[in-house]
Amino acid sequence: DTGYVFAGWRASDDPEAPIVSTASTYTTTVYDEPMRLYATSTAPFEGTGTAADPFKVKTLEDLKRIASFINAGDDFDGVYFELTSDIDCAGDTAFIGIATSSNTAFCGIFDGAGHTIANMDVVGGLFGHLGGLWKAEHAYVKNLKVSGTARVGGDTPLKSGPVGLIAGYAYGSIENCEASGSVESDAAAAAGGIVGELCGNKSIINCTASVDVTSTASNTNSLYGVAGIVGETSYNTTVQGCSYKGAVNAARFRNTGGVVGVMSGSGKVLNCTAVSQIVGEQNVGGIVGLANAGNSARIESCAFEGSVTGTTAVGGILGYFAGNWNSTDSYVLHVTGNTAGSTQQGGTV
Repeated sequence: DTGYVFAGWRASDDPEAPIVSTASTYTTTVYDEPMRLYATSTAPFEGTGTAADPFKVKTLEDLKRIASFINAGDDFDGVYFELTSDIDCAGDTAFIGIATSSNTAFCGIFDGAGHTIANMDVVGGLFGHLGGLWKAEHAYVKNLKVSGTARVGGDTPLKSGPVGLIAGYAYGSIENCEASGSVESDAAAAAGGIVGELCGNKSIINCTASVDVTSTASNTNSLYGVAGIVGETSYNTTVQGCSYKGAVNAARFRNTGGVVGVMSGSGKVLNCTAVSQIVGEQNVGGIVGLANAGNSARIESCAFEGSVTGTTAVGGILGYFAGNWNSTDSYVLHVTGNTAGSTQQGGTV
């Protein structure tokens, strides 16, 4: 079974039979009759990994154990985890996140149960890859609070790729989560307070971020963005009921926003707020930087308060729209604050 650990060999299929050896290979002499050996395993966590009895995550060592299994090739697809206590990562340099390398993914369900993972210093995110491109059905994080720093580039082992405090890449959904701290990137890639890049019909629902997001990279690519909640969304994604408070600093980066940096495809940003000082280069908006969107895309019932600064295409709600948008599907509650730009400046768009 996924996530289980080899415990040894038994001479009987009776689970109460004694273990005759804990070595991975066992050699003995058999004279008259064939001998059968039965491999036995133990769960690495309390619980069975089901919805009714999830694996219990109690300590930093448990988080490291999840990361170790994934690095060994597991992905915990459809397996349930529950955080049962607050975890403080302060002073620990060994834990840099779960599924941080490009060929790994966490595809399970992680319920924070209102607990906090504090003082993280992770690479890419707590989950570098939440779900995979072809295995995203079950990946889900909910009811989790995190604090600390998520980084890409610099002296980290990950020199490029999206970054967010909860997830770098998210091919899974995130709901009722909170993040505080900072996100730092010097890579030409997506960066967000909660998620770097949200993909494929997934959602971020009722999440809050009090995060300073900084990118020192230079970016001219319309696919990448920097924002307070999620740097980049693609396909039919939804960001709903989210709030952001903090500073977004990406003076050399196109596509910078308070909630979403780049919204592509038939994306939706609904009932979101941002209180922020946002600095970008081109396509800078209080809610969305660039809407590279189809005619069913929506920004609805969103509000921004603060300042937006850029060189071109600067707006209090949306920096720049590129695509076929039915304007009757887009609504704005209010905008307060100021915008500053050399060209294409507007209070709303």
